[in-house]
Amino acid sequence: MHEVMPVIVARNILIHHVHPVKAWRNYYMLTPLQLARGLDCAVKTVEELESSNLHLHDQWLCKLIRIFNVPRCAVEIRFFNQGD
Repeated sequence: MHEVMPVIVARNILIHHVHPVKAWRNYYMLTPLQLARGLDCAVKTVEELESSNLHLHDQWLCKLIRIFNVPRCAVEIRFFNQGD
């Protein structure tokens, strides 16, 4: 069976409720600024991506998939805030 995501990333997303983008960013040890540069956006946009479901828009998904070098299903995960 092919591993879609490392256990540490899955655990952070599913158990610790870390946003998928932040979980992958942390896995690759990228700062928000480094990810912002890769996405060609502001750090504020990275913060918005990591606190909402904005990352599900194709514009961002395609860039995130390229940067993290993962299949779409590894990033295309709906995020629910603790209060939802």
